[in-house]
Amino acid sequence: MKRPIMRGALLVFFCLYSAASGLCAGEVESRDSAIVKDDAVAVYSEMSTAGKSLKSLGRGEKLTVEIEVEGSEGIWCGIIEPGQTAMTGYVQCKYLERGESRKREWRRVESSAVRDTSHETNVNETDVIIEGNSVLVPVSLGYKDKNVEALLLLDTGASVSVINTDIADQLDIKPAETKMQSGQVVGGGLILIFMARLNYIAAGPHTKNKMRIGVVIHRGRPVRFDGLLGMDFLRGLRYYIDFKNRTIKWEQ
Repeated sequence: MKRPIMRGALLVFFCLYSAASGLCAGEVESRDSAIVKDDAVAVYSEMSTAGKSLKSLGRGEKLTVEIEVEGSEGIWCGIIEPGQTAMTGYVQCKYLERGESRKREWRRVESSAVRDTSHETNVNETDVIIEGNSVLVPVSLGYKDKNVEALLLLDTGASVSVINTDIADQLDIKPAETKMQSGQVVGGGLILIFMARLNYIAAGPHTKNKMRIGVVIHRGRPVRFDGLLGMDFLRGLRYYIDFKNRTIKWEQ
C-alpha cells in the first residue's frame, strides 16, 4: 500500500479505549466536503471491495471526507455522514464529487502541555500527574534510533497503548512504516489506527520490549497527555496508585 494521505477533519482520539477521558465530545468541522455522484455507492467496512458492505449511498448525498488512502484498488475515502462524529466506512473516491482539498500527512496536534516529571523518588516509585480520577504517567518510548519522553493516561480499559501524531513525529514514525487497521469507536463509527512496533516502552522500573503501539489522530480540545498506557503494558505488573502523594508504587 502506498503512503497514506490524510485529509479533512481530525479523527476522534481513540474513544473506543478512552471513553472516560471525555474526548468523544465536540463537532466535526467539514473541511473536505463531497457529494455522491452515482445512484448507488457502496460503503465498505475496509478499503477493499471484498470487505463487508455496510450500506449504500444515493446520488446527491453530502459527506465529509476524513481520510484518503491510495491502495491496490485505487483511491479510497474514509467518510463521515452529516450529524456523525466518526467515520461511517470507506467508499471509492471516484464516486464522489469533491470540493477543494488540502493534501497532508498526519497533522500534529497541539504541543503537549508543560510538565515536570523529571524526578522520581526511587526506582520503584514514580511521580505522576493526577487530575480527578485520571492518572498521567511519564514514560520513555524508543523507536529505531529515537528516544522520546511522553505522558500517557493510565487506562486499564485500553487493550493496546496508543500515542498521538505529535509523539509519532518526534519518534520519526512514518505512515508508510505502519500497518493500518480500523477501530470501532463509541457510537459504532470507524477510525483509522496506524500500528507500529516500538523498540520498547518504559515506565518506572519496568521496560517491555518490541511493543506494538497505535498511532491515532487527535481531534478536539487540547489535552495534557500524549496517548494511553494500556493493558498490553500493564498486564502482569503489580502497582499501587498513591493519590495523596501523587505517585505510583511499583511492586517487584
